[in-house]
Amino acid sequence: MLKAGLEHNVLMLMNKRFEDASVSFYIPLWNGMIYNAFFEWARTGMNEPVETAIARVKEGLKLVSDSIETGLTNGTQNKKV
Repeated sequence: MLKAGLEHNVLMLMNKRFEDASVSFYIPLWNGMIYNAFFEWARTGMNEPVETAIARVKEGLKLVSDSIETGLTNGTQNKKV
């Protein structure tokens, strides 16, 4: 898919799967983050173990979620000092 430039089709299918969901705004948001993380991992040669890549996705999703809850836009601002 990457070589053919068709990876965007994956995101379209992910979003279409949930297009009727009552929280449709959030579904594309989460799908986009997961999609971008996966394809960036693939583009960079998948050198990290999949478990590490998944842990980074979870960490990123938590940072975004925390930023939304607190209104802070810089993930490092959410860390307790």
